[in-house]
Amino acid sequence: MSATQIGHRIRTAGVTVLDPHGHPLSRHDVVVEQRAHAFAFGNSGFELVPMTDEETGPDPAMAALWLDIFNTATLPFYRETSEPGRGRPGSNRLRRAAEWFAAHGCRVRGHPLVWRTLTAGERGRPASARLAVTAAGPEVTLLLNDFDVTPAQESLIESVLEAEVPVDALGLQCHMHRGYCGEERTLAILGRFARFGLPIHITETTLLSGDPAPPRNYRPPWWPSTPEGEQRQADEIVRHYRTLLSHPSVQAITYWGLSDNDSRLGAPCGLIRADGTPKPAYAALRGLVKGEWWLPPTTVRTDAAGHIEVRGFPGDYRLSDGARTASVTVTDTRSEATLRLNDTA
Repeated sequence: MSATQIGHRIRTAGVTVLDPHGHPLSRHDVVVEQRAHAFAFGNSGFELVPMTDEETGPDPAMAALWLDIFNTATLPFYRETSEPGRGRPGSNRLRRAAEWFAAHGCRVRGHPLVWRTLTAGERGRPASARLAVTAAGPEVTLLLNDFDVTPAQESLIESVLEAEVPVDALGLQCHMHRGYCGEERTLAILGRFARFGLPIHITETTLLSGDPAPPRNYRPPWWPSTPEGEQRQADEIVRHYRTLLSHPSVQAITYWGLSDNDSRLGAPCGLIRADGTPKPAYAALRGLVKGEWWLPPTTVRTDAAGHIEVRGFPGDYRLSDGARTASVTVTDTRSEATLRLNDTA
């Protein structure tokens, strides 16, 4: 499978366009434009959480950069911090952050309810997974998620599934502090975990814009972003995202951190510098998510029956002919819809 082959991501929705009176708009120009991706292009929302304590919300510049690419936020819903004592929840700040993201059209993912530091001695056992499911409730999407991509993790997944613990998707992580792992290795890992027949979420991934981590010093005292590293990061993020989307099992990708401020292990892995200016990798990723993989306003002419086809990545699209608009959703399977263009208020 070529890492650049992502044509399987494209879907089609057939649409019959009607005027406000219900008559087909024959031989009529309609502008089609994408409004949202169904694919989860995510990032950590940790940086914006403290900002939502203020009535004004997050810093406008930081928020604008985040929202211009990403549609899924990961928030730190650790059980020990969300409820440090029984009956004493500390979730108000997280709730405000989640509500802020939701109000801006984003999905929210918890990171995570149960993790190895919260279940000492139980890591990897089906009992721990069952505890997480019981605590989470029946209306959430449950991921079995770890940075371990060895056969040991495959055995763990097998034992959890054999114990009939509900698992909706598998989460894999890929922090490349020692350098880009490459297309071949990435596809091999995805192939191994795809055998379980579950969607795969890349829950954390990072690429450096500085020197790789030294072999015997995982966190150097000073780890700067460099001009050469930033160009390399921009190239690698395009290659990495193309590779991930080339595999049909991958349904979500979360880049881990927008800024170099408070980045994981202090590494220069953010998409914007500590001073708030975007790195080349930011523009490169935006060029995919909102460029190559996005349908800009495009004029399409209906046929004699008022029919057009909307073709693109699954997501939300808007149709308009000037003053009148309608919305349609492109799904994973071909669909047919009849839309009436209504006057825009």
